[in-house]
This record gives sequence, structure tokens and C-alpha cells, in this order.
Amino acid sequence: MKFYLLKKRAPCLTALLVLTYLLLPGPISAHEIPERVQLKILMHEDGENLDLLVRVPLEAMRDVDFSLRGPGYLNFSQSLPLIREAINLWVLDEIKVYQGSTRLKPVGEESIRISLPSDRSFETYATATKQFDLPPLADEPILFWRQAYINVRVNYLLSNAETAFNLQPNLSGLGQLTSSVVIFTDRNQSEYQYDYVGSPGLLALNPARLQVIMQFIYRGFIHILSGIDHLLFLAALLVPLHNKRLLIIVVSSFTIGHSLTLAMAALGFVPAALWFPVTVELFIALSILILALDNLIRLEHRRRWIFGLVFGLVHGFGFSFALSQSLQYSGSHLLTGLLGFNLGVELGQLFILFLALPIIILINRRLKQERLMLIIASVLIAHTGLHWTIDRWQLLSAYF
Repeated sequence: MKFYLLKKRAPCLTALLVLTYLLLPGPISAHEIPERVQLKILMHEDGENLDLLVRVPLEAMRDVDFSLRGPGYLNFSQSLPLIREAINLWVLDEIKVYQGSTRLKPVGEESIRISLPSDRSFETYATATKQFDLPPLADEPILFWRQAYINVRVNYLLSNAETAFNLQPNLSGLGQLTSSVVIFTDRNQSEYQYDYVGSPGLLALNPARLQVIMQFIYRGFIHILSGIDHLLFLAALLVPLHNKRLLIIVVSSFTIGHSLTLAMAALGFVPAALWFPVTVELFIALSILILALDNLIRLEHRRRWIFGLVFGLVHGFGFSFALSQSLQYSGSHLLTGLLGFNLGVELGQLFILFLALPIIILINRRLKQERLMLIIASVLIAHTGLHWTIDRWQLLSAYF
């Protein structure tokens, strides 16, 4: 009887055992993708050679069984050959260095050192290079392998007189969130620093003025097209205008307004408090709501340029938040980057007008009810603006 009951319950017991096994926490793998990885890259060129130094945490080197002792302490000497292979696979093979359009190839073998987390040699290029002249660390220090850092040095022989250098570091796969600091020093001792998360694509280390303005025109153009709040503001501002002269005046006033505050913000003349960006976002939402309500109430819009100028000042600060994240890529041409971004925003606005005006004119001709269309559009815009205003007010109130 007992054998019969056991046989009958066997499928249930088997399912229970499988479920228990699946729910049990698995062993901690040495090859898991780290949650956060911080890299530091130092570069220096003197006209004949280019030095590349990289500091990377050892835990970012996956699929490698390092030589360990005790509960996970690293054997430095025995692990070094494996570390060299991992560094080439995960780091050096993913870094491309260009002099102009010519890709540079490393000269000789890379220098590799295991580094303690307390090591501060990578603060500057001078102290970092001195570290490679010291003897390697002995096996005596007790260092858990996840706390170790690897410092790498690679040399490139410059092939021509070109002074423009580009870096393409495809290192975002080292961690779930990979942040990098790149410091490049040229032959004139001019220093350029870049901070980014993930992969920046092709990074111009010392960009030329023409390169900067073209890049930032593109950034400004894309920003205005992808900013739904700015697009909705432009719709609320321009929908009731059918006079070409008035349209040009309003657009020009908005341009003047946001250009002033964008320049102020880019040059650092804004509060650094955390509440300031949230306040600006709140006022952007309010500007949309106010314009939509004005469209419903007012029948005449000759003084619309005042709204364009005043709210343009607010939106300029909003543009500056996007610009501040990318202005570092202008190198030594800060004002050129600012001018290019602003020009890109203007081109984006003109592109929107070019697409929207024929549609508005066609609808008005077909329906013959301009006021009704204005009311419907303004109600929809006001509804969105009201929701954004409430949400952003709640977010701002958390700061006080």
C-alpha cells in the first residue's frame, strides 16, 4: 500500500524537488557582469609617439579563472599571464586610436601592472607613467581579486604630421553601467577631458572648429525634434498665427529669448542648486498651459511676440541642460559649440514650420472653421500642459 502511494505521488515529489532546486540561490560566479565599472584613460602625444594608459577593475575581465588562494585572494605572479590575455581580449582589442583618418597600431608589447585599490598614480599622466618603472607587486599583499585594478600602458608610433586625434573605445560591455574618464594631452601641453557613460562612438580628442560647429548643429537639430515639450510649446505659440510677418516676429523673439539664457547657462551664469532644473521644467509646462489658455480666450494675437520673448528665456535654460552634457565635446572651442547648438535649434524650428504650415493651411481651407480648429488644438495642448504642470510641481515640492 505504501509503495502504491509513493508511486502515485512520485510526479508531485519530482516537481517539488525541481522547483526547490530552481529557487535555491546559485553560487556566486566570478564571471558575472559587474553592476558598475569605472575606467580611466590617459593619453599623451609628443609629435612622435602617443602613449595610452588605461586603468580598469579586474572584475570586468570575465571568463577567466585567475589564480587564487584562500577565500579568493589573488596570486599576482601566477595570474599575470591570464590577465594579459584578458586585457587584450576585453580592453585593447576594443580600443581604436586614429591620427587623422589613419588608424594607429601598437608598437611592442603592452606593459601591465596589478594595482591596489588605494593606488592614486592615475591622477596624472606623469605619476601614472612612473608607476610602470617600479618593480611588480609581490604576492605578499592580501588582496581580494574583485578589489584589484589593472593598469595598462600601450605605445603608438605616429605615422604623419597630422595633429588631429580620435579615439573609439567600445568598452561599454565591461559592466552593466560603464563610466569613463578620458584625459588627452597634446604636444603643446593642452589638456582635454571627457566624461561619458557607455560608448561615445568616435571621440574627437582635440576637435577642429569646423568639426565642432557641424557636430553641434546636428545635436541642436536633433534635440529640438526629440523634445516633445518644446514641440508642444511651438504648436501652442504658432497655431493661431496666419500672418507671415507676425509669424516671423514671434519666431525671432523666441529665438532671441532662448539664445540669451542658453548662452548664460553655457557660460556658467546659472544656479547650481538641484532644484533649478526642476523649476525650469515646471515653468516650461506652465508656458504651454498659459499659451493654450490664451488661444482659447484671446481673439487677437498681435502682441504674441511678448510670449515668445519671455517664454523663450525659460526654454533657453531647458536647452542648456541638454547642451551642458555634450559641451565637453567641443574641446577648446566652447563658444563655437554653443553657436552650433543654437543654430541647430533654429534649423530644427524652421524644419518644423516648413512641415506644419502647409498642413495647417490645408486644414483651414478644407474645413473653413479656423476658430473651431484652434479651440480643439488648444484644449488638447492645455490638457497635456496641465498634467505636466501638476506632475512637475509635485516633483519640485519635494525639494522644499
